[in-house]
Amino acid sequence: MNNSFEQARLEDITLITLGYQFREKILPAPSGNVSVIQMSNINDDYTLNTDNLTKTCIKEYELKEEYYLLQDDILFTPRGYKNFATLIDRSLGKTIAASHFYIIRIKDQKIITPPYLVWYINQKPAQEYLKSHAAGTNIPIINRKLLGQLTISIPAMERQIKIAKIYNLSLRENFLMKEIQKKRKLFIETLLLKQLNA
Repeated sequence: MNNSFEQARLEDITLITLGYQFREKILPAPSGNVSVIQMSNINDDYTLNTDNLTKTCIKEYELKEEYYLLQDDILFTPRGYKNFATLIDRSLGKTIAASHFYIIRIKDQKIITPPYLVWYINQKPAQEYLKSHAAGTNIPIINRKLLGQLTISIPAMERQIKIAKIYNLSLRENFLMKEIQKKRKLFIETLLLKQLNA
């Protein structure tokens, strides 16, 4: 692939499956055999937070191999007004995603990289397509077929890597800025409280 942009439908370069459908409410079990990613595990910047994954018990025969998440899988949120992608950027062991998500798995990473695809889905061109095809009045939803028909622009591999690197640096910068703001607020509050006893 040269430096010119090529395009492909998402369904042609990935496999798209639905997360595990629980029959009832997810019951936490500290010694459970599987961890579950839910909406509460997604940060505001659409990155994954694995600090508090819920463990639960599911009979092994109910869990197909396809339900287990792999590093470089992508979670997509089809319901609601924010339809975003989140990268599984590390190995998580026996972990599944709840049915709030579609799981997107790239067929050939020599064609497109997971970080680039996540970035692209979260950008304006893809988001406009998703919003224009959402169905439902109360809670909009993107069905799997329409998601699969999303057109992805695929630049040369070195450009994909550069875009993803810059994007990840911007996420890191935003995180650090928020941490600085928290510490500054705490410092000012502590300083003002000391004035009461001055």
